[in-house]
Amino acid sequence: RRLSTPLSGVYAVTVAGLSEQPLYGVANVGTRPTVNTLAKPSLEIHVFDFQQCVYGRRITVTFRHKLREEQRFDSLACLQQAIAHDITMGRHYFGLS
Repeated sequence: RRLSTPLSGVYAVTVAGLSEQPLYGVANVGTRPTVNTLAKPSLEIHVFDFQQCVYGRRITVTFRHKLREEQRFDSLACLQQAIAHDITMGRHYFGLS
């Protein structure tokens, strides 16, 4: 049985709860088809210029703009290139580039 989420894809997001002001980042919502064989939906967030370990912290993620659909890549190198592009596009959306 394949699980689904109300949202899927890569988004420019803001993240509240890690600092006094919301932080900017990008998020992937979906099944991670390049690396995940279980097809279990997940939310992964990359916060720009943020290096703290925050597992277990309660945060609020606001989806601001869809950057692209989630897709499967032929290799991890292709996935890494797409993630780098997503980060560039997210920074551009927030006027940080």
